[in-house]
Amino acid sequence: MNKTKKLWTIERKIMMPYIGFMIALPLVILIVFNIAMRLYTEKNARDEIRNTLVATNLMLKQQLIKRPLDFSDETDRKRFSDQIDFVNEIFKVSRMANNTDIFIFSKTGELIFPSNRAETDPVILAAKEAVLMQEIDGIQRVTVNQMTYLIAGAKIEINQPTSESTPDNAPKNTSGNLSAIRPTSKTFHAVYVSSLNAANLLLRRINLILLSIVGVTLLISSILFKKIAASISKPIMEASSYADAISSGKYDKLSVHQDTAEIYQLMHSLNQMSLKLEVQDQTQRNFLQNVSHELRTPLMSIQGYAEGLVGGVFKEVTHPAQIIADESIRLKGLVDELITLSRLESTSVSVQKSDVELKQFLLDVVERAAGAALKAHKQVKLVCEDSLKLYLDEALLEKTISNLLSNAIRHAQYWIEIKVEKMTEVVKISISDDGKGFKASEIEFLFDRFFKGSEGNHGLGLAIVKSAVHLNEGTIKAYNGVKGAVFEIEFRV
Repeated sequence: MNKTKKLWTIERKIMMPYIGFMIALPLVILIVFNIAMRLYTEKNARDEIRNTLVATNLMLKQQLIKRPLDFSDETDRKRFSDQIDFVNEIFKVSRMANNTDIFIFSKTGELIFPSNRAETDPVILAAKEAVLMQEIDGIQRVTVNQMTYLIAGAKIEINQPTSESTPDNAPKNTSGNLSAIRPTSKTFHAVYVSSLNAANLLLRRINLILLSIVGVTLLISSILFKKIAASISKPIMEASSYADAISSGKYDKLSVHQDTAEIYQLMHSLNQMSLKLEVQDQTQRNFLQNVSHELRTPLMSIQGYAEGLVGGVFKEVTHPAQIIADESIRLKGLVDELITLSRLESTSVSVQKSDVELKQFLLDVVERAAGAALKAHKQVKLVCEDSLKLYLDEALLEKTISNLLSNAIRHAQYWIEIKVEKMTEVVKISISDDGKGFKASEIEFLFDRFFKGSEGNHGLGLAIVKSAVHLNEGTIKAYNGVKGAVFEIEFRV
């Protein structure tokens, strides 16, 4: 058993993709932004620490070479710290090393600078460990207490001049001093630590602000889209209810006060459909009433005379029998016309088009109607060019011309004229007579089923004509000419 497919409302169809998009897009942007910012800040930090390393090492060498230092002496240690502080401040003021700290270690790993930082500081311990283990190779990333740092280091070797006493028999120098100047090599480790924490904190704050903006935007836009979706779904639901009412036979007009073109068109089309269905419904009812009436009249006549014959009411049976025969013929004609009209108005009718030579075709139709015209003392005239052809269904055209010609013979006084004219884009066929013409009030309803004008027959002939012409993609109209009625048919060439 097939499961019923779950249907979504218009509101949900609009909201779900939008909400998904509004969540996915900011997340993608946020991820890309974070990756880009982290790469950018780390690159800047690496450039900063690299530049600081090169410049500071050079300045430190210059400062230390100028005067020998004895780190066992408190004065020398303080002077050395002041020199490095000075160098560090220069870089910070120049914004060259805002987030970079400098640590100086002795060859044995003793912290020389800064003197105000405890050697138990986790950052100093990490730097010291890198020095002692000789792990510093380029720039390393380390994490200390969930904080991220970049560490770079360099070995600084300085040759400082020192004096030593000489023996008595040693040669004196030019100044007469008994001392020799010998260079002494000292080794330091300069470690540069750049913190990424400030950048990470800024990034977290930016993320928080962006997420807040996205959340507020999503909330506001969701409310807005919900209203937009409701403004679309509400009239559609009204249209659906209206369609249900139409199916129940209620043809009330639907309000079309809409500013949305598509919904306005939908409601306008529903109103047009309702109007056409109402007209068709009324026509169908009238049709059934007329058919019942038209069938009842001959049937009652046949029934009455037949019962009279059976009961022996009539002494002479020829006249009642003739009436029964005439009414039977009339009844058969009515049924034949009903069948023809029903077939023409059905959607399954097949139109077989071919090239029709008009003059020969019309001559054949006139010849078949010649007996009825002669009996009624009417003359039929034909005006048509030779070799004029049309591409259409010949059987439908024959039904059209035959019915109109039969109608004209019945209403004409002396003559009927069939005239064919070739225009630029159409061929016009006119059938006119010298009869009384139409009443002004009748012209509008001439082609309606069961409409019978003066001296009308069943009221189906012109309805059949109209259907046949439309199937051949033509148009037909009726009007009063100079002397009588005129039917004018046009077919595109």
